[in-house]
Amino acid sequence: MIPRDRVAAALDLPSDTDALPPGDLPVDRFAERFLGALDRPEGDETDVWTVDLFDHLVIAEPELACAALFACLDLAPERAEELGAGPLDDLVRRSGTEAIGCLEAAAPGRPELRRAMRQVSAEEIEHPFLKARILAIRD
Repeated sequence: MIPRDRVAAALDLPSDTDALPPGDLPVDRFAERFLGALDRPEGDETDVWTVDLFDHLVIAEPELACAALFACLDLAPERAEELGAGPLDDLVRRSGTEAIGCLEAAAPGRPELRRAMRQVSAEEIEHPFLKARILAIRD
């Protein structure tokens, strides 16, 4: 679950806003909407809030960003390369040291995550230990 206050913060809304439905946001529901937003043509703002929320989670809650990506991969494993080159690459570049543990823990049982990790631009990561850990997940 993505806490309601995190959703509100990502959308620059007060935590007690009436603009959001009550309760926390299930990660699988977020993943469905996020995948849909990634498919929208330029200028179509349907579910664009999910992109803003993911960007917020990357910095504020990298483990929740990982959970969101895992849910996307569960729903659409055929999109592993696309998710790897986009949202996963962004997560690793911006919060790699915070997210690497959850990525490493999930990788053994998730071949689609390993495929996605092959799209991450590890060559551009300057931190040698983080880079080595990213490369290890790919194999």
